[in-house]
Amino acid sequence: MRAIAYVLIVIVAFTAILLNALYGHHVYGSPHEQTLSKYAIYIHLDARDTSANILYDVTVSWDGTPLHNNTIQYNSNSVQEMGDRQIVSLQHGFSDCQVGWSPPLYRYGVDLLRSTIDYIQGRQLNQEPYTPIFADIKGTAQHITPKGHVQFIPICTNAESTSFRYSVSTDVSFDVYFVPSGREVQNYMAHNGTFDAYSGCHALNRHSYTGFCSDIVPDSGLLIVLLEDPGNALTRISVNLHEITSSPAV
Repeated sequence: MRAIAYVLIVIVAFTAILLNALYGHHVYGSPHEQTLSKYAIYIHLDARDTSANILYDVTVSWDGTPLHNNTIQYNSNSVQEMGDRQIVSLQHGFSDCQVGWSPPLYRYGVDLLRSTIDYIQGRQLNQEPYTPIFADIKGTAQHITPKGHVQFIPICTNAESTSFRYSVSTDVSFDVYFVPSGREVQNYMAHNGTFDAYSGCHALNRHSYTGFCSDIVPDSGLLIVLLEDPGNALTRISVNLHEITSSPAV
């Protein structure tokens, strides 16, 4: 039965790619009639004895209209210091809610195929490629050091107060918190892991997790804390933020 399902998925994906070749100028809009903002953040960590590379693949689905004027600027790159390590941060795409993203037909087919496979294998609890609900999988770390790598992922919203479902998945253990602003990264590092976060909007030591947070302000976002040394040549992290205007599924 499972083999038949895989065959059907491949047929659907191939049909989508073929249609794109014939009608490539057509694109799919955002799911749930929301705006999509999509970008990637590449992090290179250099320490005395080790180095690591981290790639955050970020998708934000939100109710609003991106900016489309002369103030739009492409993401900037930076070099930072975190403890005894130098961090090079490269950003691809637009993370300031400036530009909406709409997947071409072939990309939608590939993303749908990937999310359907994850659903069949139990890693994902729905089949939405851009607003996934990940299974709650415990991490394997005994302790995540307060000086581990920390990344802030901002939300996009036009509301004064709103609610978001957040989903994070990767191969390494992580902590995730919903925080009021990006300033909490500095607070976390400066005060040995002490910072402000929304009550009940966090998960500790996970490989994948989906949660929900309400009554959050526009400057808010996710604070993701990884292990000191992810231990891989490249660690990929899927981060999804979905603005919710009705009762959430989780």
